[in-house]
Amino acid sequence: MAPRSLCAPSSLLLLACAVAPARAPEPPPPTLDTPIRAAGPRTLTAETPISSDLGATFTGPPGWTVTMRTGSVLLEDPRREVSLVFVARKEPDAAAAIAAAWQQVTPGGSSREVRLATTPPARDGWDAVASVVYETTAAEQRSVWATARRKGDTWYVTLFDGTRAGWGRRFPQAQLAERSLTVPGLVRETFIGKPAHKLDAARLAALRTFVGDAQKQLQIPGVALAVVQDGELILAEGYGVRQLGKRAPVTADTLFRVASMSKPLTSLLMARLVDDKVFEWDTPAAQLLPIFKLGDPATTAKLHMKHTVCACTGLPRQDLEAIFDGAGHTAEQMLAGMQRMTPTTGFGETYQYSNPLVAAGGYIAAHAVRPEEPLNAAFRAVMAEKIFAPLAMTRTTYDTATAKRDEHAAAHAPARDLVTTVIPLSDDAWVDVWQPTGGAWSSAREYAQYLLLELADGKTARGEQLVTPANLHARRAPQVRRSDSSSYGLGLVVEERGVPTYAHAGGLGGYSSYMFFLPEQRVGVVALTNLGDAAAWHAPLRRRVLELLFDGRPEAAEDLAFAVEERRAARAVELAQLDLRPDAAWLQKYAGTWTSSALGEITISVVGGKATLDAGEWKSAVGRKTDADGTIKLVLTTPPWSYEFLPGEAAGAATLTLDVPQQRHVFTRK
Repeated sequence: MAPRSLCAPSSLLLLACAVAPARAPEPPPPTLDTPIRAAGPRTLTAETPISSDLGATFTGPPGWTVTMRTGSVLLEDPRREVSLVFVARKEPDAAAAIAAAWQQVTPGGSSREVRLATTPPARDGWDAVASVVYETTAAEQRSVWATARRKGDTWYVTLFDGTRAGWGRRFPQAQLAERSLTVPGLVRETFIGKPAHKLDAARLAALRTFVGDAQKQLQIPGVALAVVQDGELILAEGYGVRQLGKRAPVTADTLFRVASMSKPLTSLLMARLVDDKVFEWDTPAAQLLPIFKLGDPATTAKLHMKHTVCACTGLPRQDLEAIFDGAGHTAEQMLAGMQRMTPTTGFGETYQYSNPLVAAGGYIAAHAVRPEEPLNAAFRAVMAEKIFAPLAMTRTTYDTATAKRDEHAAAHAPARDLVTTVIPLSDDAWVDVWQPTGGAWSSAREYAQYLLLELADGKTARGEQLVTPANLHARRAPQVRRSDSSSYGLGLVVEERGVPTYAHAGGLGGYSSYMFFLPEQRVGVVALTNLGDAAAWHAPLRRRVLELLFDGRPEAAEDLAFAVEERRAARAVELAQLDLRPDAAWLQKYAGTWTSSALGEITISVVGGKATLDAGEWKSAVGRKTDADGTIKLVLTTPPWSYEFLPGEAAGAATLTLDVPQQRHVFTRK
């Protein structure tokens, strides 16, 4: 949901990194304007600029250990689960530079096979960029990759290695280090101090062209777009159709599930309730709702209301319980399940996105106003009264049945070959238990009313002060880093480089959404689509708007084309490993009902030589995947899900293991 690094941590490398010996107490941390040049291992106690003999500087994340070596710099996270190595090389091309970097830091270099090699557009002053992702085995559970950026005749290579669980915890801190790397002569484009253009007819026409190109390249059935500037709605349009195979067009009034773009609305409600003295940002959440408990009592005790929406508590992303076994559950049942959740990093240490925690925060806030009502009902009523009614968002709703009776867009997702497919709306039904975090339905025209409120310092179109500027802006204060130039506030992404920008994306199986606003320029944009996995155009869309506002370099179209091609290339690699119609006898070995203590039951049936996995909430066809090392897995092949199950055995019983970053679930045959 955020601008990507040069490559995502989907597969990585084996880097021998010695554990540092015990060290004496650290001296006071250096300040941000005092770069360090340490030779031996040094553990950082704050964000610290690092200089080395590479001729480059970067920011070291707090808690990480830095080791200077001749011609390289090693960074290791606090648990030694993941590492980065910076190396400077002068080979003639990126591939040679990356190979030489491996040779320099590991005995014999890297022998891993390349899974995917790409050449992203060079940005931020670099002359050329390349990225390589490597094959890893199921047994390793590692991700290994490398990036190379050239300035002049020097390639600055970054080698990444670590466990997948470790990257799930530490990737934002790695982005802080990698993306802050700067070298002599590197000049980044900036719009600071430049006046913004009025988005006149010509500029809006250029934006429409870009949206049309993105829609075509990503096979998005329908897009709804709204743009506000200087307190006015200057564009509200729809493009394409609500459902493939039908003629009904998307309009600015078509309802879409906005997914995680529900989070800014939830933190806005909290801001208003703080204004109303219902609670404070620093009120303990459990004080308002004593049944709220996490698996770690210490975290429960220190968790204030603002922390439910800050992504800074150390709780990991934990979505599978809802996806596999959440449809039809009440908010009270969801909260009870959170007693199994425990943090995997320290409080405030690193960015970790927790959907259940935001949902809990919204429900607790509403409970403070309507304590006698069920949490779901209380939340809907309080949002309608305190936010939607004053903003004239009369059709925005958390009730899917209501949305279905209105003008709404059908859900779609890309199949394995990226061909867009209609999917049942029920595939996203599990998100109803998470209303505050992702359950809102809205239109581009109505969501624009929220953007106008943000840009008017909390005033509605009628001039009513709905939220005070102080509490509106409290949501924009950075709480935890996401990268060198991006943080997370309270339900808002804070883009800190150049022009201050606040944003949030949303993604479900059948919908993708994106919004951002620039308070200083009084501009806001919201884009809603009825295609899951369409986030590839979010960063290019924001870039295109910045180009039109500030006469920026024309990069958005190339960024979009690369994102689409990278997506296609990654899918092609996956498809080469898949058998979508495996042998029926092989499939029959896994027929039956399987159970997991956390995810409930799944049933695999084989009819007419085809296998189907039924999770109760949704169904998917089943295929066979053969990894590069020969490991065989069952894999879901019907969009929107692509989960992989590793067959095995434990205590004499057959098992199917589902591994995602920081979550491992074992199903046993019932």
